[in-house]
Amino acid sequence: MDFTLPPETEDLRLRVRAFVEEHVLPLEADPENFSEHENIPEARLAKVREKAKKAGLWAPQSPKEFGGMDLPIVAWAAIYEEAARSIFGALALNCMPRNPPPIAAAASTLAKAMIAITRMISSSVKPRALDLPVTTQPATSARPA
Repeated sequence: MDFTLPPETEDLRLRVRAFVEEHVLPLEADPENFSEHENIPEARLAKVREKAKKAGLWAPQSPKEFGGMDLPIVAWAAIYEEAARSIFGALALNCMPRNPPPIAAAASTLAKAMIAITRMISSSVKPRALDLPVTTQPATSARPA
């Protein structure tokens, strides 16, 4: 079985890797980028998210009509792997699992479901603590003392 990524996915993976290296990993080096609950403050996160949007790396799992990249699942895996090099990576690219189906199912109308999903993808809704993915971090990206 050939596990080689398609050329466009490999190119995207390398772009995400470079973005995380240049814009996201440096955030971990500054203790000011950690809140009392080990999260990045919203104001600091907003800056790197804007850079991700401008770089065309925003919300790989979301449909284009909602501002995402509308990528196939194989590309998600490649992007998630590179984003996970930083504890802030998934937040920066808005590729955290958010479970839209329960939100849509709870909405009484299709219009309400579309509003909820749009707000979630646009990042105007903050993820709950239980939605945070568990990742293993490389030793070089641990929080500074």
